[in-house]
Amino acid sequence: YLRRIIERVRAKFNAGISEVGAQDAWQKSVVGLVVTGNDSTHVQSMLDNITRFIEDLYLGQLINREVDIVHYNENEELV
Repeated sequence: YLRRIIERVRAKFNAGISEVGAQDAWQKSVVGLVVTGNDSTHVQSMLDNITRFIEDLYLGQLINREVDIVHYNENEELV
């Protein structure tokens, strides 16, 4: 089911998604998702939409979600 979720998210959204952990467990997966943009409100909205889309597929149960938004200043240094 995980492969179908990943393929559908890639097809619908302009986002990077990949399995990043728990690869040896068949009952659990850890998925990383990347969205870029110049407005953190828009990025957060996209992440919310992708989360809802995944939940609405009913192919698995979302147990936990962690969000990190990284901001860069004009000199492309981490803030």
